[in-house]
Amino acid sequence: MKKIITMILSIAMLSLPMAAYSKAEGGDEKRVKVGIVTGTSSSDKDSYEAAKKMYDLYQLRNKDKNSNDEIKHFVLPANSNGAKKVVDKIVADENMNAVVFSGNDKNMLSCINDIKSKRDDLLLMGADLSMTAEEMSKNLDLSYIPAEESSGKDTAMLAKEMGAEAFVVYYSEKDLKDNKNLSKKIEDMKKECANQGVEFTEVKVADINSKEDEYKVKKYISEDIEKQIYKYGKNINVYGTNSTMDDVIIKRAIKSRLIIAETSDGCIENDLRDLYRTIIKSAERGNFRGNVSLLAGKNSKYNMDRRVGGLLMPNDTFAMYSAVDTAIAALEQDVNENKLCMASFIEKSISEKDGISGAFRNAKPGMKNVKIVSVDQVIY
Repeated sequence: MKKIITMILSIAMLSLPMAAYSKAEGGDEKRVKVGIVTGTSSSDKDSYEAAKKMYDLYQLRNKDKNSNDEIKHFVLPANSNGAKKVVDKIVADENMNAVVFSGNDKNMLSCINDIKSKRDDLLLMGADLSMTAEEMSKNLDLSYIPAEESSGKDTAMLAKEMGAEAFVVYYSEKDLKDNKNLSKKIEDMKKECANQGVEFTEVKVADINSKEDEYKVKKYISEDIEKQIYKYGKNINVYGTNSTMDDVIIKRAIKSRLIIAETSDGCIENDLRDLYRTIIKSAERGNFRGNVSLLAGKNSKYNMDRRVGGLLMPNDTFAMYSAVDTAIAALEQDVNENKLCMASFIEKSISEKDGISGAFRNAKPGMKNVKIVSVDQVIY
């Protein structure tokens, strides 16, 4: 069973400095510099955005004197000559201690090998790379592969934890066709609900192919939720299989104090931020722990405590956080390659650095330096 983290709101927590999870001012720890190599924002959006969050977060920590570590983001241009310039910059930087590679850029593997041949002192990490597990294991010290999505079992268990007595799924045939794993996820939800003694209902809605379809689907779901409330009461968890469904489900849930254990993409932070009209500065976007606390405060105003949950962040973002946190901790503590790949060391590193947690398992039997990672769920 995955761990579930309850974010308890208090003024003390909101004001808690990040030093609780990183280096205290004036500490004696080694200063670590980590380079992150990704493709461009247009060709490699997820990896690029994850790297930007890490860069902004450490800029904020440096400013607040909660860390003296440094993150440098390198973007691989489309051409090989541009990639060579990136390699030269990394190799020439004597203060560089580790490099995290992320994304699907075609020049990534050659970039890794080029850096390895010129700087054998660097710790090389992978996060959400478009390579085989064997390639990552051979060419990098430690790599993280994000799990495709959360399991239906975990979602149902979280709903039960939040008090759900019934679980309603809204789905469309188009969504099932577009996402090959969705049918299994829904089936797993159904099975776990049976195990937990939670009533389970599936409601098929029309496919969405136009703005008019969006309006009709939202109207239908809103009206049907009223029927589900009449049938089961308000302790129902509502789940939809696309973002249009999320929009109406979240608004109806807050209006009627229903339960949302997960949205269609697993993470509800952006939805809540938009709904509550909460502005989070760019530099704060990577502070997931602090942002959850902030949004939990908004939940309290709507009497939605412990009625909203989900993944803390997308698993591909979690892979990036894990790689950076582990690299910094390993260099601070001068650990050997065996300890570097231990799940206990990895879990402790990301907990101390960012106050977050997740599950780590070997990608293949005996392949200790390539991990499948999935972030833990949270209750707001």
